[in-house]
Amino acid sequence: MVASWVKDADGRTHTLGLRLSTASEISGLVLLRSGELNRGGVVPDTRNTVALGLVDLWNLETSAKLPAKLGDLKVGLGVDYATDQLTDRLEHSVRGFAELRYQF
Repeated sequence: MVASWVKDADGRTHTLGLRLSTASEISGLVLLRSGELNRGGVVPDTRNTVALGLVDLWNLETSAKLPAKLGDLKVGLGVDYATDQLTDRLEHSVRGFAELRYQF
């Protein structure tokens, strides 16, 4: 189980995760994150380069690592949601990745 809490000047994120492993070196990871950006206020803040106003974030990410002949293969998929509290605009994105790691 992975859990963390990070706070900066005006942002905060919470992460909850679960990691599973087998004896044959196969592993999986699931992460759920929530966060708030620019908590200092709802008026546009041009000094904040990440978010002009208060933004709520949600993220779900999953990945698996599999041993392969050439090294370790890692694949993953994530979904992100962001709601701008000033405009009530919801944005979402889906992302995926594949990585082959060879150690020599």
